[in-house]
Amino acid sequence: MENENLETPKLETTNNSEQEKSIAIEEKNANSNSNISLNSAISQPPSVLRCILGAVVSAAIAFVLWNFTQTIAATFAAKQITSDNMIVIRVSVAVRTLVIGMITLGTGVFGLAAVGLFGLGLQTLFGKPTKLEN
Repeated sequence: MENENLETPKLETTNNSEQEKSIAIEEKNANSNSNISLNSAISQPPSVLRCILGAVVSAAIAFVLWNFTQTIAATFAAKQITSDNMIVIRVSVAVRTLVIGMITLGTGVFGLAAVGLFGLGLQTLFGKPTKLEN
């Protein structure tokens, strides 16, 4: 009698292929919506305001990184490596060089982007209007 009261729960079996199809359709719709906005942004010519604003933001980031580079270089110069072990000295010098190099690389990238965007803004402002071809 006790066995009659205990029923095994029945698991609902769903068709996994239907779920996968609905997920794929949802992903496709989401991707197509993002592609539409991306295509409309690409087809518009750059405006002078966007170029100059981008140049100002990029130059500000480059300036902050340059000041950060100078601060770190001064800190590294003030704190000498004190060790008798040559391996420790060489690894410390390599890490310091890597840190300064990476920050300087970021500074250069943002600085060149600022110059390029400013030049594009000038070209857009004073250049001949051109038509975009699709």
